Amino acid sequence: MKNRAILLTTVLLVLYAGFNLPSCDSDVAQIELRDTHITEAISLAAPLQVKIEAYLSANGSLPLNNKKLGVPLPGYISGQAVRSVRIQRGYIKIKFKPEINNGTGFELQPVIKKNTLLEWRCQIGNINPSYFTAIEPSCLIIEKKASFT
Repeated sequence: MKNRAILLTTVLLVLYAGFNLPSCDSDVAQIELRDTHITEAISLAAPLQVKIEAYLSANGSLPLNNKKLGVPLPGYISGQAVRSVRIQRGYIKIKFKPEINNGTGFELQPVIKKNTLLEWRCQIGNINPSYFTAIEPSCLIIEKKASFT
């Protein structure tokens, strides 16, 4: 009986250790996934950027939120990696699902002069800037933490 208990304990420890071993491929997989996450987020934001520019042209101001812009509520603009896309005072705030980049995100900020949209800035938080330069080279990178409330 004692031998069975020892054997069972040994088997359980081996199984537990096997499931908790780090994978050599995990870093590569995360980088590949992060590229696809950023691509998905940018593709969800692109039509909103066009709508914000049209709104600015028609109204002389930026839309306060998704409703004012005439787009679905934040949680309804989502994807496999993106949890929500929210408009806040003309900024496009993209938040990832909790399992992606710890649920953080980034924002696209319009740069306006005389009611004309000049460019978009990317406030990227803790995301590696190289993901953006490869995917969205026209976006001016701001490397500081974004607050998503």
